[in-house]
Amino acid sequence: MDVDADLSDSAPLVRLATWLPKDALWLTSSLSRARQTAEALRQHIDHIGPPTASPVPVIVETFNEQHFGDWQGLTHDQIAHKRPDEARAFWANAANAHPPGGESFRDVIERVAPTVHQFCQDNPGADIIAVAHAGSIRAALALALDLTPDKALCLDLGHLSLSCIDWIKSEPKEGGVWRVCNINQSAT
Repeated sequence: MDVDADLSDSAPLVRLATWLPKDALWLTSSLSRARQTAEALRQHIDHIGPPTASPVPVIVETFNEQHFGDWQGLTHDQIAHKRPDEARAFWANAANAHPPGGESFRDVIERVAPTVHQFCQDNPGADIIAVAHAGSIRAALALALDLTPDKALCLDLGHLSLSCIDWIKSEPKEGGVWRVCNINQSAT
């Protein structure tokens, strides 16, 4: 769902901003909470150092969170109560199952991974900051770590946390190699 971010506690934002590169290409999902968080982080970075490389974050819709279709806005308990058979079938195969009218986590990986790879190829050596959601961050980590969708769903990612992957161009290997520098460093 497209809901606003709760940015009432500025301390984690300031802490996270100090960990981010000052000169970077900024990307964000199209959802309000990601755009608002990106703007708040950029304001704190501007107080720390020189202006960032991109004047405004580039909105990348493929970084949006997994769409749960008819289940959007419902809690796990509400889904289990209203649609117990569908809920059991989904959670038995959460990486591959589609909620009614929604997308599977495998679908999320299939839309996020090519975008991450393309931005890295188009901006070799550049710092890129992507303000996104747990599902799309898991998808990027699945790409970098060569994880199956089931294994990627095991990653626990918190709000206002930093995960860092590097793409290193490598001539002998087509496209380069990935290095994972950090996963879920919490600013809260």
